[in-house]
Amino acid sequence: MSTLEQRTGQTGDCGPERLEAELLRRDAILEAVRHAAQRFLESHSSWRVHIHDVLARLGSAAAVSRVYIFENFRGADGALWTAQSHEWTAPGVAGQRMDGAVPLSAEQTEFRELSLRLAAGEAVAGNVGDLPEGERAFSLARGVRSLVLVPIFVDQRWWGLVGFDECTRDRTWSTTEIEALRAAASTLSAAVRRQRAEDESREQQARYRQIFEATGDGLVITDLDGNLVRANPAFYRMHGYRPDELRNKPASTWTHPSHREARDRYTADVMAGEQPRMESVAVRKDGTTFPIQIHGSAFNFQGRPHILGVVRDDTERAQAFELLEKRVSSLSTIAAGLTLNQALPDILDVILQQVVAATPAIASSAYLIDPEDDALRVYAELGLPAGYVETLEKCWREDGGLNHRTKYFADEPMIVRNAPLHVYATPGLEPMRELVAGAAWDTVAIVPVQSQGHRMGTVNAYYPAGAEPSPDDLTFLRAAADQAAVAARNARLLVEAQGRAGMEERQRLARELHDSVSQALYGIALGARTARTLSEQRPDQLTEPLDYVLSLAEVAMAEMRSLIFELRPESLATEGLIAALDKRADVLRARHQLVVQADLGGEPDIPLRLKETLYRIAQEALHNAVKHAQAGQVALRLALTDGKVELEIVDDGVGFEASSPRPGHIGMQSMAERAATHGGTVDVQSRVGQGTTVRAVLPTHR
Repeated sequence: MSTLEQRTGQTGDCGPERLEAELLRRDAILEAVRHAAQRFLESHSSWRVHIHDVLARLGSAAAVSRVYIFENFRGADGALWTAQSHEWTAPGVAGQRMDGAVPLSAEQTEFRELSLRLAAGEAVAGNVGDLPEGERAFSLARGVRSLVLVPIFVDQRWWGLVGFDECTRDRTWSTTEIEALRAAASTLSAAVRRQRAEDESREQQARYRQIFEATGDGLVITDLDGNLVRANPAFYRMHGYRPDELRNKPASTWTHPSHREARDRYTADVMAGEQPRMESVAVRKDGTTFPIQIHGSAFNFQGRPHILGVVRDDTERAQAFELLEKRVSSLSTIAAGLTLNQALPDILDVILQQVVAATPAIASSAYLIDPEDDALRVYAELGLPAGYVETLEKCWREDGGLNHRTKYFADEPMIVRNAPLHVYATPGLEPMRELVAGAAWDTVAIVPVQSQGHRMGTVNAYYPAGAEPSPDDLTFLRAAADQAAVAARNARLLVEAQGRAGMEERQRLARELHDSVSQALYGIALGARTARTLSEQRPDQLTEPLDYVLSLAEVAMAEMRSLIFELRPESLATEGLIAALDKRADVLRARHQLVVQADLGGEPDIPLRLKETLYRIAQEALHNAVKHAQAGQVALRLALTDGKVELEIVDDGVGFEASSPRPGHIGMQSMAERAATHGGTVDVQSRVGQGTTVRAVLPTHR
């Protein structure tokens, strides 16, 4: 042991009486240490609460004038400092506690050697007169004659020291006394270490409690039976309960009964060491429900296994998913309406209905360029005030600048806020002011309608005050505008196709007139001249040329009736489908000498559009029987059965392999497409050398 005694060669009197006195002091010190350990370790309060009593017992047991504690700390400059924190003095001895007001630098020159020895774990003991000059002056100023300084280590770091001063005499400190005082320092070290651990634990618990209380997600601790042990405020707010109303209540109190099995599986998975995530439905105190997600984990709480559940209100995500489903359904509805035979305004009406249904918008409109005069028109609207469209288009007509497309069209969607104010601020829109004065919308999203880089118009969505189109809204509106572009493009293509079809139909009719009626009239004229000649020269031979003229006249009349019907298909409404099919049968008999069996029955009670489709299918099938099948006989049958109308055309022609592709022959495809527009089908059965059967089946109500 390195002490001042050893350094100065002090040995003192080691007689029996002194040795006995030292042993008694050692035992007294150890008894004080035992008492200190009991006070420190058995108490739940801080060691500082008991330190004065402990120092008093140590001082009395060691028979010293003063006992004190210095605690080390690092200053702002990083240097090591120490300050006296506690002190006990014997009766009649002046206290020297500095209350930490005047800390000492452990690295100052006069204390440096002493600090190094204490930091190395040495106990410093001896008379003050033997100390180095700086340390001696400091101690003498405090009235110290002899001292013992014992370092205190906490977690293997020099924490401070416990000092024992003798102020009345010089004193020799025995090894047994110093070791007993070391035991006291160890007890203090244990108390400080325990206090530090408890402080850290409390701080950690406080942090956990703060997180537990402040987190926005619901946190709930349940026992293995599912009973609530503790929950945070967010959980109680989420479910509308006060804490006392749910404590010790089972999970069935706040979860929907239909999720009991899922809840049991969730508990089993947690206790198996998993951290499952469960979707469930929570029940509020008022009986309303809302979707939740629960993420659970097992942990020990109050010494027993429990489950911590993190509960998140899933309403927003569920609503977003529901909105996504609604928008997908809306786009499907729009796509289903994109048929070639539907008017463009009708398709746009469907699109605008879906815009209002799938977004917060309360009104919608579609502006498109009219291909006939290249002017902007309002093709469809939903939710706009009465007279809005007419007034707006009138303003456009009277002020060409208002109609200029660059005012409305852009490559990207535009958001116009305070839209009614824009109307007031725009010259030329004065008649619109009264219409927008009480408008319920405030913001308008204007989304371009474009096809193949060609700007065709806009789809507009009108949002109420306080609402804004979200990025998801704009994505949906883009998709709706794209569908509007497809509809507008189809409408234009249909107009162009109808124009071409009309020209082709006129050319076909011209050919028919030339091939049939013109030839028949030529034959009639020739036969009439022959009959005239014979009437003058051989009257007895008039019968044959007159019969020839009559037959040609009948053929011409049948052809003309059929062609006139094709020119005026509305006669289906007046004459009926049966009469129209009879006319076609008469033409086949007269012109091509076919044997035609027509089993048509009475006029069917079906919509006019179905009659026209059936007539066109029959026309195409009979044309194929003559032109391609080289048939001699044709059977034509029409019947109504179980809400369906069936048309069958059977010929005895050369037939073909129905399964083989027939390039250039679009008649069968045309028949199938016509039937499909009504939800019907066309079935063609044929074999080479065995004729052909065409059967069309259409529902009578759709």
